[in-house]
Amino acid sequence: VNLASRLEGLTKQLGCRILASDAVVDQLGPTARDQVKMRRVGPVVVKGSGEPVVVHDVFQADARELQQLKQETKPLFEAFSAGVLELVPPRSDLPAPERLRVELESAAARISTEDRSVSALEQHARPELGAYVFVDK
Repeated sequence: VNLASRLEGLTKQLGCRILASDAVVDQLGPTARDQVKMRRVGPVVVKGSGEPVVVHDVFQADARELQQLKQETKPLFEAFSAGVLELVPPRSDLPAPERLRVELESAAARISTEDRSVSALEQHARPELGAYVFVDK
């Protein structure tokens, strides 16, 4: 499986322009990593692969409004993407994924934009595997 090709196809399903694997992000080094606008999506399994790969949404090239939304909601989104994959009920001190989704949607509405990644992650979550599974190219 050509991972780069699968990640390119995954961008359409997640509504992202650029996805990078953890391996690529690790090679950036700490300075570059801090300068690149990105957020962790989580482990994904793509068509033709049985192993999850952690991916990041690099949103530096997105439209200005979407960049603003993703930057402002990065901690919420990352908590949401981790929470959706939890098999055990969330701890009481952490917001439930449903509440986080509502907060993410409210933030998008304030900026008059949409983050399609939220619904895509909900649809493709497989908590029993600890990953998001995408079978389309």
